[in-house]
Amino acid sequence: MATKPKTVIDLLSEQPEDELLKMRDVNRQEVARAQEELSRLQVEGRQIEQALRRGRIGSGSGRITREQVYEAASRVEPPMTAAEVKEALAVEGFETSINAIRNHLNRLVDRGQLERDEDGRYVVLAATPASDFGPPPADDDIPF
Repeated sequence: MATKPKTVIDLLSEQPEDELLKMRDVNRQEVARAQEELSRLQVEGRQIEQALRRGRIGSGSGRITREQVYEAASRVEPPMTAAEVKEALAVEGFETSINAIRNHLNRLVDRGQLERDEDGRYVVLAATPASDFGPPPADDDIPF
């Protein structure tokens, strides 16, 4: 009869306890270093995104886009208010009126990218490809 292959746990349990304790300590140190590196990379990524957005503010028309509102809404804990989305945009360097944010959010609801709950707060439905932010097709458009 063939013997059953040993699992990693089986192999580890054959090690002396002092060796397992050392392995556990090394593993914890490596996990802590990895978490620190992940945090650093996340901060770096946010800083890069903020720098990119700042560049767009100075070079564009100064208007906020529906895509920018959607991206900010995706980062806010749902359900959210227009004021919370406005605050998320302000952190990134975008200043615009609450009405502009609300209008974009309502258009995103109309397009099926957000929904409103019973309290009127917004919820992001799913990841939206950038192509979904273009103008809606006209009723007489026929795809070929």
